[in-house]
Amino acid sequence: MLSTIIVDDEPIVIDIIRKIVSQNLLELNIVGHALNLDDAKKLINKYRPTVLLLDVEVGNRESFELVKDLDYPHEKIFLSSNREYAYNAFMHNAAGFVLKPFNKEELINTLTAALAKIKSNSQLPEPAGGQKASKDFIAVSSFDSYEIIKLNELMYCTAEGKYTHFKLKNGRKILSSRHLGAYSNLLEHNKSFFRVSRSHIINFDFVIRIIKKDGLQCELSDGTIVSVSRRKALEFNNYIRLEDYS
Repeated sequence: MLSTIIVDDEPIVIDIIRKIVSQNLLELNIVGHALNLDDAKKLINKYRPTVLLLDVEVGNRESFELVKDLDYPHEKIFLSSNREYAYNAFMHNAAGFVLKPFNKEELINTLTAALAKIKSNSQLPEPAGGQKASKDFIAVSSFDSYEIIKLNELMYCTAEGKYTHFKLKNGRKILSSRHLGAYSNLLEHNKSFFRVSRSHIINFDFVIRIIKKDGLQCELSDGTIVSVSRRKALEFNNYIRLEDYS
Protein backbone atom coordinates (compact mmCIF):
# COMPACT_ATOMS: atom_id res chain seq x y z
CA MET A 1 0.00 0.00 0.00
CA LEU A 2 1.11 3.55 -0.71
CA SER A 3 1.39 5.91 2.24
CA THR A 4 -0.78 8.99 1.80
CA ILE A 5 -1.41 12.20 3.74
CA ILE A 6 -4.17 14.79 3.44
CA VAL A 7 -3.59 18.47 4.14
CA ASP A 8 -6.66 20.70 4.36
CA ASP A 9 -7.88 23.27 6.86
CA GLU A 10 -11.46 22.00 6.57
CA PRO A 11 -12.04 18.83 8.64
CA ILE A 12 -15.16 17.97 6.65
CA VAL A 13 -13.11 17.83 3.42
CA ILE A 14 -10.60 15.51 5.09
CA ASP A 15 -13.44 13.23 6.20
CA ILE A 16 -14.91 13.14 2.68
CA ILE A 17 -11.55 12.28 1.11
CA ARG A 18 -10.90 9.58 3.70
CA LYS A 19 -14.26 7.98 2.96
CA ILE A 20 -13.79 8.07 -0.82
CA VAL A 21 -10.29 6.61 -0.59
CA SER A 22 -11.20 3.86 1.89
CA GLN A 23 -14.13 2.71 -0.26
CA ASN A 24 -12.58 2.99 -3.71
CA LEU A 25 -8.77 3.09 -3.62
CA LEU A 26 -7.49 0.25 -1.49
CA GLU A 27 -3.91 0.79 -2.70
CA LEU A 28 -3.71 4.00 -0.68
CA ASN A 29 -3.06 3.96 3.04
CA ILE A 30 -3.85 7.30 4.68
CA VAL A 31 -1.25 7.54 7.44
CA GLY A 32 -2.31 10.95 8.69
CA HIS A 33 -3.83 14.34 8.01
CA ALA A 34 -3.01 17.92 8.94
CA LEU A 35 -5.03 21.10 9.29
CA ASN A 36 -2.01 23.39 8.90
CA LEU A 37 1.34 23.36 7.11
CA ASP A 38 3.48 23.05 10.23
CA ASP A 39 1.78 19.79 11.19
CA ALA A 40 1.89 18.68 7.57
CA LYS A 41 5.66 19.13 7.49
CA LYS A 42 5.99 16.94 10.58
CA LEU A 43 3.91 14.23 8.91
CA ILE A 44 6.04 14.37 5.78
CA ASN A 45 9.27 14.12 7.78
CA LYS A 46 7.88 11.17 9.73
CA TYR A 47 6.28 9.13 6.94
CA ARG A 48 7.80 10.41 3.66
CA PRO A 49 4.42 9.66 2.05
CA THR A 50 4.21 8.55 -1.56
CA VAL A 51 0.99 10.47 -2.23
CA LEU A 52 0.17 13.96 -0.95
CA LEU A 53 -3.34 15.39 -1.22
CA LEU A 54 -2.96 19.11 -0.62
CA ASP A 55 -5.38 21.97 -0.38
CA VAL A 56 -3.58 24.94 -1.94
CA GLU A 57 -4.75 27.55 0.56
CA VAL A 58 -4.21 26.33 4.11
CA GLY A 59 -4.88 29.08 6.59
CA ASN A 60 -3.00 32.15 5.37
CA ARG A 61 -0.36 30.10 3.56
CA GLU A 62 -0.07 28.09 0.35
CA SER A 63 0.93 24.43 0.30
CA PHE A 64 3.31 25.07 -2.60
CA GLU A 65 5.87 26.12 0.01
CA LEU A 66 5.50 22.72 1.64
CA VAL A 67 6.59 20.72 -1.39
CA LYS A 68 9.19 22.89 -3.08
CA ASP A 69 12.15 21.22 -1.33
CA LEU A 70 10.95 17.61 -1.11
CA ASP A 71 13.82 15.44 -2.33
CA TYR A 72 12.32 11.95 -2.46
CA PRO A 73 10.00 10.27 -5.01
CA HIS A 74 6.36 11.23 -4.47
CA GLU A 75 3.25 12.38 -6.27
CA LYS A 76 1.11 15.31 -5.23
CA ILE A 77 -2.43 16.34 -6.05
CA PHE A 78 -3.56 19.87 -5.30
CA LEU A 79 -7.13 20.88 -4.49
CA SER A 80 -8.56 24.39 -4.60
CA SER A 81 -11.76 26.33 -5.16
CA ASN A 82 -9.74 28.75 -7.30
CA ARG A 83 -8.96 27.38 -10.77
CA GLU A 84 -6.23 30.02 -11.21
CA TYR A 85 -3.98 27.86 -9.01
CA ALA A 86 -4.00 25.06 -11.59
CA TYR A 87 -1.07 26.46 -13.57
CA ASN A 88 1.08 26.86 -10.46
CA ALA A 89 0.12 23.35 -9.35
CA PHE A 90 1.43 21.80 -12.55
CA MET A 91 4.54 23.98 -12.41
CA HIS A 92 5.16 22.16 -9.11
CA ASN A 93 4.94 18.82 -10.95
CA ALA A 94 1.46 17.99 -9.69
CA ALA A 95 0.02 14.64 -10.71
CA GLY A 96 -3.38 16.33 -10.75
CA PHE A 97 -5.44 19.38 -9.82
CA VAL A 98 -8.96 19.00 -8.45
CA LEU A 99 -11.32 21.95 -8.38
CA LYS A 100 -13.48 22.31 -5.27
CA PRO A 101 -16.22 21.45 -4.70
CA PHE A 102 -15.30 18.12 -6.27
CA ASN A 103 -17.37 15.02 -6.89
CA LYS A 104 -16.35 11.49 -6.05
CA GLU A 105 -15.68 10.41 -9.63
CA GLU A 106 -13.36 13.34 -10.31
CA LEU A 107 -11.24 12.63 -7.24
CA ILE A 108 -11.13 8.89 -7.96
CA ASN A 109 -10.08 9.49 -11.58
CA THR A 110 -7.32 11.89 -10.55
CA LEU A 111 -5.99 9.52 -7.89
CA THR A 112 -6.18 6.57 -10.28
CA ALA A 113 -4.08 8.50 -12.80
CA ALA A 114 -1.55 9.29 -10.07
CA LEU A 115 -1.37 5.60 -9.14
CA ALA A 116 -0.70 4.69 -12.76
CA LYS A 117 2.09 7.27 -12.86
CA ILE A 118 3.63 5.84 -9.68
CA LYS A 119 3.56 2.33 -11.12
CA SER A 120 5.17 3.47 -14.37
CA ASN A 121 7.95 5.18 -12.41
CA SER A 122 8.38 2.45 -9.82
CA GLN A 123 11.90 1.31 -9.06
CA LEU A 124 13.11 -2.25 -9.39
CA PRO A 125 13.59 -3.91 -5.98
CA GLU A 126 17.16 -4.52 -4.93
CA PRO A 127 17.93 -8.19 -5.49
CA ALA A 128 19.24 -10.58 -2.86
CA GLY A 129 22.91 -10.47 -2.03
CA GLY A 130 23.10 -6.68 -1.97
CA GLN A 131 23.82 -6.34 -5.70
CA LYS A 132 22.19 -3.38 -7.37
CA ALA A 133 19.83 -3.95 -10.26
CA SER A 134 21.11 -2.69 -13.58
CA LYS A 135 19.13 -0.85 -16.22
CA ASP A 136 20.80 0.68 -19.25
CA PHE A 137 18.49 3.66 -19.74
CA ILE A 138 16.27 6.11 -17.91
CA ALA A 139 13.15 7.93 -19.12
CA VAL A 140 13.41 11.61 -18.23
CA SER A 141 10.28 13.73 -18.09
CA SER A 142 10.74 17.09 -19.82
CA PHE A 143 7.99 19.65 -20.28
CA ASP A 144 6.45 18.15 -23.40
CA SER A 145 7.99 14.69 -23.81
CA TYR A 146 10.02 11.85 -22.30
CA GLU A 147 13.72 11.77 -23.18
CA ILE A 148 15.35 8.33 -23.23
CA ILE A 149 18.90 8.62 -21.87
CA LYS A 150 21.39 5.77 -21.98
CA LEU A 151 23.09 5.55 -18.61
CA ASN A 152 26.54 5.05 -20.10
CA GLU A 153 26.16 8.49 -21.71
CA LEU A 154 24.93 10.30 -18.59
CA MET A 155 27.72 12.11 -16.74
CA TYR A 156 25.85 13.76 -13.89
CA CYS A 157 22.58 15.29 -12.72
CA THR A 158 22.18 18.59 -10.93
CA ALA A 159 19.21 19.81 -8.90
CA GLU A 160 17.96 23.31 -9.53
CA GLY A 161 14.96 23.98 -7.36
CA LYS A 162 12.18 21.65 -8.46
CA TYR A 163 13.94 20.85 -11.75
CA THR A 164 16.83 18.55 -12.68
CA HIS A 165 19.58 19.15 -15.24
CA PHE A 166 21.11 16.12 -16.98
CA LYS A 167 24.56 16.46 -18.60
CA LEU A 168 25.51 13.92 -21.28
CA LYS A 169 29.02 13.01 -22.42
CA ASN A 170 28.41 14.58 -25.84
CA GLY A 171 27.85 17.92 -24.12
CA ARG A 172 24.08 17.89 -24.48
CA LYS A 173 22.04 19.17 -21.54
CA ILE A 174 18.48 18.09 -20.77
CA LEU A 175 16.17 19.89 -18.34
CA SER A 176 13.63 17.71 -16.55
CA SER A 177 10.44 19.02 -15.01
CA ARG A 178 10.88 16.64 -12.05
CA HIS A 179 13.03 17.08 -8.95
CA LEU A 180 16.28 15.18 -8.40
CA GLY A 181 14.75 12.92 -5.75
CA ALA A 182 12.45 11.43 -8.38
CA TYR A 183 15.52 10.02 -10.15
CA SER A 184 17.77 9.24 -7.20
CA ASN A 185 16.67 5.66 -6.50
CA LEU A 186 16.34 4.86 -10.18
CA LEU A 187 19.94 5.87 -10.87
CA GLU A 188 21.49 4.51 -7.70
CA HIS A 189 20.22 1.03 -8.53
CA ASN A 190 23.06 1.19 -11.06
CA LYS A 191 26.38 0.75 -9.27
CA SER A 192 28.09 3.45 -11.35
CA PHE A 193 25.96 6.25 -9.90
CA PHE A 194 26.40 7.90 -6.53
CA ARG A 195 24.56 10.82 -4.95
CA VAL A 196 27.38 12.93 -3.55
CA SER A 197 25.13 15.68 -2.17
CA ARG A 198 21.55 16.91 -2.10
CA SER A 199 22.14 18.62 -5.44
CA HIS A 200 24.33 16.18 -7.42
CA ILE A 201 24.33 12.59 -8.65
CA ILE A 202 27.45 11.60 -10.58
CA ASN A 203 28.34 8.72 -12.86
CA PHE A 204 31.62 7.45 -11.46
CA ASP A 205 32.63 6.12 -14.87
CA PHE A 206 33.38 9.76 -15.79
CA VAL A 207 35.34 10.66 -12.63
CA ILE A 208 39.02 11.14 -13.46
CA ARG A 209 40.31 12.51 -10.16
CA ILE A 210 39.33 12.94 -6.52
CA ILE A 211 40.63 16.16 -5.01
CA LYS A 212 41.37 16.39 -1.28
CA LYS A 213 40.45 20.02 -0.77
CA ASP A 214 37.94 21.25 1.80
CA GLY A 215 36.76 17.66 2.11
CA LEU A 216 36.46 15.76 -1.16
CA GLN A 217 35.78 16.91 -4.69
CA CYS A 218 35.28 14.84 -7.83
CA GLU A 219 36.67 16.05 -11.13
CA LEU A 220 34.79 14.72 -14.14
CA SER A 221 36.13 14.21 -17.65
CA ASP A 222 34.57 17.46 -18.91
CA GLY A 223 36.35 19.47 -16.21
CA THR A 224 33.33 19.82 -13.93
CA ILE A 225 34.17 19.81 -10.21
CA VAL A 226 31.52 18.38 -7.87
CA SER A 227 31.89 18.50 -4.09
CA VAL A 228 31.02 15.58 -1.82
CA SER A 229 28.90 16.83 1.07
CA ARG A 230 30.17 16.13 4.57
CA ARG A 231 27.12 14.06 5.46
CA LYS A 232 27.83 11.80 2.45
CA ALA A 233 31.60 11.60 2.99
CA LEU A 234 31.67 8.34 4.96
CA GLU A 235 29.29 6.61 2.55
CA PHE A 236 31.39 7.90 -0.35
CA ASN A 237 34.53 6.64 1.39
CA ASN A 238 33.03 3.17 1.61
CA TYR A 239 31.80 3.33 -1.98
CA ILE A 240 35.29 3.81 -3.39
CA ARG A 241 37.26 2.38 -0.45
CA LEU A 242 39.15 5.58 0.33
CA GLU A 243 41.47 5.86 3.29
CA ASP A 244 41.01 8.67 5.78
CA TYR A 245 41.13 11.91 3.80
CA SER A 246 41.01 14.41 6.65
